[in-house]
Amino acid sequence: MEHGEPPGEVPCRGPFFSGPSAANSDPNIRIGQQLGRYTLLRVLGEGGYGVVYLAEQARPVHRHVALKIIKPGMDTRQVLARF
Repeated sequence: MEHGEPPGEVPCRGPFFSGPSAANSDPNIRIGQQLGRYTLLRVLGEGGYGVVYLAEQARPVHRHVALKIIKPGMDTRQVLARF
């Protein structure tokens, strides 16, 4: 962990983690957006089923979490059963 990074966060560097393609995979999702009690901070990675974001939860506990957003069209019962 580098100085100044939130505890428990793994530093993510390089083009894979910069997220331009992941951030654009769903035009309705954007960095800084509030989803329920979570605020999206940055893209951590992208896979076949969705995009994983570093998000901040303010309530009931302030913490950083990884939040996976399932890609449009991938929300079938079989896919959701895996999560």
